[in-house]
Amino acid sequence: MDKVHEHIGAAKRKHRVMEFTVMWTLGHEGIPKNKQADAQAKKAVQGESSVESRLPEGLRGEIPASRSALKLNHLRHVRANMKDLFRASPRCQRIR
Repeated sequence: MDKVHEHIGAAKRKHRVMEFTVMWTLGHEGIPKNKQADAQAKKAVQGESSVESRLPEGLRGEIPASRSALKLNHLRHVRANMKDLFRASPRCQRIR
């Protein structure tokens, strides 16, 4: 959010007539065009974003992943590896 505020401040200084409204919402229900925003966000995460030169400098490059998404991905990877290790272990063979 700090980066968002920095960029809004820079845009306000550069384009004095531009107005911004930032609203925090608890959920996504009832927000017009939310499905379109979700689809665009998914495209951006998959690398289908705007031309990099047209993005603000702080938003160029790789999109940072959320902490919870990184943790979930790590846990999935660990679980998959643990299953493979267990299947190859002598204990698994004895249990079977």
